[in-house]
Amino acid sequence: MTGQLLGWEDRRYSARASRALAVASSASAWPSISAPAAAGDARDVIVRPIALERAEDLRYTDWEYSRRLAVEQSGGIVEVNGQRLAEDRPFAPSLEADGRRMAQKLHIGDGPDAVARLRALPAQDIISYDASETGNSLNPVVDGWILPDDIGTLFDRGRQHAVPLLVGSADWEDSLLGRATIPPAAILAPGMADIGALRAAYEGAPDDVLAHGWFRDGVFIAPTRLLADRMARVGQPGYVYLVDYVAEQDRGQVPGAAHCSETPYVFGNYAGRSFRGKTYRYGMADRAFGGIIGAAWIEFARSGVPAADGLPGWPAFRFDTSDRMMLLDAAPRVLERYRPAVMDYYRQRTEGMLGATAR
Repeated sequence: MTGQLLGWEDRRYSARASRALAVASSASAWPSISAPAAAGDARDVIVRPIALERAEDLRYTDWEYSRRLAVEQSGGIVEVNGQRLAEDRPFAPSLEADGRRMAQKLHIGDGPDAVARLRALPAQDIISYDASETGNSLNPVVDGWILPDDIGTLFDRGRQHAVPLLVGSADWEDSLLGRATIPPAAILAPGMADIGALRAAYEGAPDDVLAHGWFRDGVFIAPTRLLADRMARVGQPGYVYLVDYVAEQDRGQVPGAAHCSETPYVFGNYAGRSFRGKTYRYGMADRAFGGIIGAAWIEFARSGVPAADGLPGWPAFRFDTSDRMMLLDAAPRVLERYRPAVMDYYRQRTEGMLGATAR
C-alpha cells in the first residue's frame, strides 16, 4: 500500500458510513485510539484506513457522510497521468495490461483455469515479481467512480473533501527499494524529458543516487506538500510532517526513518513487532517519541489541529506564504524551506503537468 488515507468516526455516524470505513481485509482489525475524557472530549476516536464494502457506498468527490478530517501517511501520491483500468498512459500501463504482463511472466496464461493457476502459485513467486516491476505497485487507479480523476488533478481543481488534512512521509522512503531489482533507468524514466533540470536540482548526482532521490522526494515527500497547499482551495488547512526518528536499536545501521516507520508510534504498538525477519524492541526513548506523535494524532482527530506537549506550534502549509513542515524527531521542530532546490523542481514539474491537463 503506497499510502493510507485514514479517517475518523464517532458514534453519530450512520451504519452505512461505518461500512464504508470498514477494513477491506478481514484478516485483522485496526486498533482504536481512545481520547481520554480528561482532555475535555469523551468520545472515542477511531482511526482506520478508509476502504469500501461496496463501490456504491462511497464516491471520492461525492461523499454524503459528515467527514471531519483526513490523515494520509506514507507520502502523498500525486498522479497526473496515473494508472487507468483499461487505458494505457505514458509510464502507466493500464491495470488490465499489467495483469496480462504478470500472467505472462508467471506462465499463467489466459485460459479458463487462469484463476486456479494463479492461486496455486507460491507466494514468493508473486513477491519476487512485485519486487522487479514498476507498474504494479498498488498505486491508486482512476476508475471513474471511487477515484474519478487523478489525485493531483482533483486537489488542484478543488474537488477533494473540505476537511483538514494531515499528510506526511519519512526521510528514507527509498528504503522500499532495498529489496527491489529495478535499474535506475527504469525509476528515472518519467523524468527523462527534463533530466538536465532534475540532475541540476541534485547537484549533478550520479544515476543511482538520482534514482533514489526521485523515488524518495518525487513520489513521497514533495507530493505531500502539494496536497497540503491545495487544501486552501476548499478552505481547509493542510499540515505536513517529515519523520526523521530512527528506533534506538536501528541507530547507526540505517540512513534514516524507513517507509511507514511512524505507524507503530502513532498507535502505541510496541509489542515486539516483526518485519522482514527482524523483531523490533522499543526502548524508553522510542516510547517517549511515540507518546508525542500519538497525542498529536489524537488532538488532530479531536480539533483538526495537530498539537501535543513536546511539539512546537504546527503551522498549516502553503507554498508561497508558509513553506513550513514539522520534522518529527526526538526533538521535533518546524522546518522552513526544506531543501528548496529539490522541492522547487518537483513543484514546478507537477504544476506544469497540472496546467497542461487543464488546457
